Amino acid sequence: LAEAAKSLAVVLSQRRHCHADSAGAGDVEAAGGPPTLEPRMLLLEFCSGMMLRGEQVRLLRTFVRAASQSPPRSLCHQLLMGAGKTTVIAPLLTLILADGERLLTL
Repeated sequence: LAEAAKSLAVVLSQRRHCHADSAGAGDVEAAGGPPTLEPRMLLLEFCSGMMLRGEQVRLLRTFVRAASQSPPRSLCHQLLMGAGKTTVIAPLLTLILADGERLLTL
């Protein structure tokens, strides 16, 4: 029981990167208020049992900003093997960009 409590304390004290502010940039300090957690990113963390890394969240936000411009911009980014392209980036990007009006393919 003590080991489980210690493990839970470590997980709860880790820095979360999946927060959003009113400007959508994710910079909580600049926003001047408490962080608002992005529910889709939290859902992935909870269901998969892993925590998102800062680099993954920054890349996701870059893609989402490019897709929300008018007209949408195409982007290509290169990540090293094991950086979470298949497990993290692709599923989350699909979930965030799928809005019921556009078809999303990867």
